[in-house]
Amino acid sequence: MVGNEVVGSSTQGYLWDIIHDYIIPGVQEQFYNQTFLLDQLKTSSKDVNGRQILIKHKLWRNRSAGTFSERGNLPTAKSRGFKESHAELKYFSVPVDFSGQELRLTKGKEQHIDLIADGFEDAMKGGLEEMNFILWNDGSGRRCQVNGALTSDGTNTTVTFDNGSRFWMFDRMSINFGTDTVDYEIISVPTATTFVVAGTACYDAYVAGTIADDDWVYRSGGYDASYALDPWGLKIHVGTTNGVHSDYQGLDRTAAGYEWLKAYVNGSGSTTVLTSLLLQQHIRTHKQKNGEYPDLIICDPPSLGSFILLLENTNGGGTDYVVSKTGFAKDIKFVYAGQEMTLRVADDCWPYSFYFLTKKALEIREGFKLQWDMEGGGKLVRDKDTDTYWGRMLWYLNMICLNNRQLSLLTGIKPDAIT
Repeated sequence: MVGNEVVGSSTQGYLWDIIHDYIIPGVQEQFYNQTFLLDQLKTSSKDVNGRQILIKHKLWRNRSAGTFSERGNLPTAKSRGFKESHAELKYFSVPVDFSGQELRLTKGKEQHIDLIADGFEDAMKGGLEEMNFILWNDGSGRRCQVNGALTSDGTNTTVTFDNGSRFWMFDRMSINFGTDTVDYEIISVPTATTFVVAGTACYDAYVAGTIADDDWVYRSGGYDASYALDPWGLKIHVGTTNGVHSDYQGLDRTAAGYEWLKAYVNGSGSTTVLTSLLLQQHIRTHKQKNGEYPDLIICDPPSLGSFILLLENTNGGGTDYVVSKTGFAKDIKFVYAGQEMTLRVADDCWPYSFYFLTKKALEIREGFKLQWDMEGGGKLVRDKDTDTYWGRMLWYLNMICLNNRQLSLLTGIKPDAIT
């Protein structure tokens, strides 16, 4: 059949039933459970009004409790302090397509199902990797920054980078440098600070001055002059400035009187030696700023390596391993002042960093849950100009913060070392 139908009326019915009843729910479940921060944070559609998400911040409590004398006046309740802000919904898509030849030349029901399942799984994995990157960052789309001169062996070009993670760069990803719209394809990511691009075109562009040291690297098409494409991630919330954005959730937190929008950030670089005292001092300051201990600590693998070395040198005092209830392998339970804090490691976490979070301070707000786009009656749609059939998952969402003082960052940790 043609138009908006999958090829072959005999396969149309059962193929769509399999997609709708089994494959799509599986994709949805994997996104919510296997995307690290989505798995940790509350997801809701609360206070989503059109394209905007309304946010209410509690600034102070009713501080009026007290004693009174016999026949004396009772304490009078005082008002609580609130401030409203807002964030914009962002739009995320996971496309999938199949060639007409794949669908027509694949014989048998089981083979058709295998073909469709493999296509969805491939698209899902790419979507998971992209969402993991997004939710760690600041909405700018910046993946890393060129660090020094590009080098070429006459066939391919090596780029050294910083201010990013190797887990945000992927084989066969097309990238752009700075505001340049020319696409370059990554063919490998051999180290934590280098990736290799096919050909010598970007090296020639570097020599010509089109690409420069300190240029930011974006996924192809990921640069936007207003930095308005990506959902916001942890980096924008655990910070002290507006970042690349002109405001922060509709407010200017660089202005006087908006210190309550600034998270506590401690350290920089990658040379600070991790010690028990440093951890305790950071946690104490975290609590002093907001009155609560964090309930989740997240770090990158080399920072966890430093923490493990610290445990080995202190006989593991104050920690224990516990099985994660979310299905991940193992957590570490860190105890300070009688408070339990789960310590988790995440490949996508910013390098050299420990994030201290009170999870209730962050939420994923959705205006449209991750689901199949019902274009063409919800079936795979035939392209007008090519022999392909396509579909897509759509998701309208953003990450918002209710209380920045319940978040903090200990960064600059020397990797895999305590000396």
